[in-house]
Amino acid sequence: MKTIATALDRLGRVVKLLTTIIFLASVALNFANIFGRYFLSAPIEWGEEVMLFMMVGMVFFGAVVISAQGRHIRMDLLIMMMPAHIQRVLVGLGIFIEGAVAATIVWIGIPVIDDLIAFDQRAEASGLPLAIPQAIVPIGLTLIALTCVARLVLLAGGGTLVVSGGE
Repeated sequence: MKTIATALDRLGRVVKLLTTIIFLASVALNFANIFGRYFLSAPIEWGEEVMLFMMVGMVFFGAVVISAQGRHIRMDLLIMMMPAHIQRVLVGLGIFIEGAVAATIVWIGIPVIDDLIAFDQRAEASGLPLAIPQAIVPIGLTLIALTCVARLVLLAGGGTLVVSGGE
């Protein structure tokens, strides 16, 4: 169980670092675009589009960290009033549903990525193959589904659970 908890923690740290790098790159691109636009009269034409793709990456990779830590916003007032064994069951059910929804969206999304690759769809301004930014969604959701499996294993093994967002 300790190995699973350590793996979840490491995954959270790596994805948090990746999200931070994407954020810093987005900020740098934004500043470069502002400088180019207002001081050189030469904006980066693809800048806004790529920053949008980066924002999608930050959202889906950030969601992996939230899932790994079990820190979703939730209305858990009724759950907190239940006995501990009922809380475990309800929290486990919530984790299962989260993982099932993530896995379903991945299953539905993979053919979309395949079509984008097959038709060589590209972004308008940057020319970036759309399969790259669109793949962020199933990658993030796959990681979320895996974190849900790990959290369910931890929960079944008597591990601690985060029922509310507070520490």
